[in-house]
Amino acid sequence: MDDIVNPQDAELEEIVLGACLIESKAITLVAGILRPEVFYIEKNREIYAALQSMYRAGQVIDLMTVKEELTRRGKLDFIGGPYALVSITTRVASSAHLEYHARILQQKYIRREAILGFHKLLAQAADETTDIADTLADAHTLLDQLEKECGMSEHLRSMLQLMEDTVELIETRVASNKNGVTGLPTGFNELNRLTCGWQPGDLVVIAARPSVGKTAFALHLARAAASAGYHIAVYSLEMQGERLGDRWLLAATKEVSPAHLLSGALTPSELREVHEASTELSRLPMYIDDNPSVSMDYVRTSAKLLQSKGDCDCLFIDYLQLCDMKSDQHN
Repeated sequence: MDDIVNPQDAELEEIVLGACLIESKAITLVAGILRPEVFYIEKNREIYAALQSMYRAGQVIDLMTVKEELTRRGKLDFIGGPYALVSITTRVASSAHLEYHARILQQKYIRREAILGFHKLLAQAADETTDIADTLADAHTLLDQLEKECGMSEHLRSMLQLMEDTVELIETRVASNKNGVTGLPTGFNELNRLTCGWQPGDLVVIAARPSVGKTAFALHLARAAASAGYHIAVYSLEMQGERLGDRWLLAATKEVSPAHLLSGALTPSELREVHEASTELSRLPMYIDDNPSVSMDYVRTSAKLLQSKGDCDCLFIDYLQLCDMKSDQHN
């Protein structure tokens, strides 16, 4: 591991910067691909930071204006003075392959980030004082960041591509339509009519005053989706899993008294009905996590693990205010 060298290309960095300095439109080709931290050489990083700032401000970019910007930032001497800027421009004849060069630099940056991140994970995994759940959460965070870096411009689609993707989605809806429901069924006919079922990518927040049935409503939604064959994960931060089990059993039985269920004073017929309902419920593709100390990293790690096994179509969190939202990310 110690023999691994950080992937970088100082000459290619200067070629990209030189093209941006001599051709006013060149920065528009790389602005959506490169950020200052992509540049490995620190002086090149400072030059690109100045270029990026000027581009965002709508300023004209040439040798003189960039020199003035670096002077204003107090970085002109650091990058080697005006002569360094001029020498960079001699590295390139045109911006013909600029976008391709920029993507090479981006890939090298992603490789460096992967090497650094996996080194840290290796150290964490070897440190037995570190909670392994935190290490797994950090591993998923690293992979998410690397995947986002790889697809920085993949969200930009032509109208032709957008229409093809939209029609494909519509055809999928037609094929999966069941009585007007194209997503996960809610268990309520009127709600199904309004939403066509919960759709992939939906974030639904159930909000109401305390003690009006939010949890009961959410549990019904979860059971309805699971009964339709979808894999459901429920994170209960407020109630023990068995209390959720009580609620599902009461909803699945007709003659069982809630007071009898909680007090244990069930009649033989009630107990029989409870056993029959529990057998039915146990067949549902549902997972319940009642860990009271849950962070969003924990939820994400757990959900990704379930998803990798094909066991996660929808998540329910009860409830968000109890979830630890602290993060090292400032955003």
